[in-house]
Amino acid sequence: MPKSISKIPGGLSVRAELKLILENRTDGASGVEDAAFDLLRSLLDNSRYQRDKQILYVIKCLRGRFPAMANVRNLLDFVETQILRADPGNARRLLESYRSKIIESRKITVAATAGKIAKYRSIFTLSNSSVIRNSIIAAKRSGWTGEVRIVESRPGNEGAALAADLSGAGVDVTLAVDAAMPELVAMSKAVFFGADAVTRGYFVNKTGTGMAIDCALRYDKPVFVAADRSKFIANRKYRFIPDKNPSEEISSSGNRRLKIINSYFEKIIPKGRVRYICGGRLFDPSRIKNILKERF
Repeated sequence: MPKSISKIPGGLSVRAELKLILENRTDGASGVEDAAFDLLRSLLDNSRYQRDKQILYVIKCLRGRFPAMANVRNLLDFVETQILRADPGNARRLLESYRSKIIESRKITVAATAGKIAKYRSIFTLSNSSVIRNSIIAAKRSGWTGEVRIVESRPGNEGAALAADLSGAGVDVTLAVDAAMPELVAMSKAVFFGADAVTRGYFVNKTGTGMAIDCALRYDKPVFVAADRSKFIANRKYRFIPDKNPSEEISSSGNRRLKIINSYFEKIIPKGRVRYICGGRLFDPSRIKNILKERF
């Protein structure tokens, strides 16, 4: 167990749960958010002093590990500004209310995305967005018989994990190496992504998304970015910083002259036929300001 995690106040179960979240390198932003919410909610049962001390430590660790995920940042900001200031009897109700609104937004987003997927015989995606995964499965259950084309998304192979989940759910899937992306996009009728953050000028997603959009633009394919309300964040609260992940995931040569860049996320400025799906709404990037005005 990393030294910093071993210092967290509280019982072993808290340290173990936090360690699992911090070491997670395959789940999408929604999965990380779900795990963070469960951990934070469990801490509300402790005494006020112990509760606040543990929550502040968890917030510090999660902010440092997942700076690119807007939904995690929004959750931590809410806990810090609202939950820690609330009396113990009201804290759980506030947190549950916040969570229920996110879940509702996510459900409506999935339903709307599934409806859009059903209009195309084949689609392309990458990484392992839970919103996209659930939307594809929902479309399949509603009678969609199309095909999904996915690249593996190295080094974590999140795309391979998504392909396994979808094929296990009865969806026809083609999985290819990352270098085959242009061909897969050209063969597909539309492109669908999730997002880790959406701001007025750009969105953040798995590295490779920008290349996929370039391919979609070249072949005149529509692109849809599906994100529930928690993924939207104001520019004043968010600054994208490229993440740095273990170099050993790419090469373990140990040669000091070998520079390795292992970033999971990238900032993408929408271009071409890009549209966002949030809740039941489909809109172009210029309308994001309307979403940002809304509050949970």
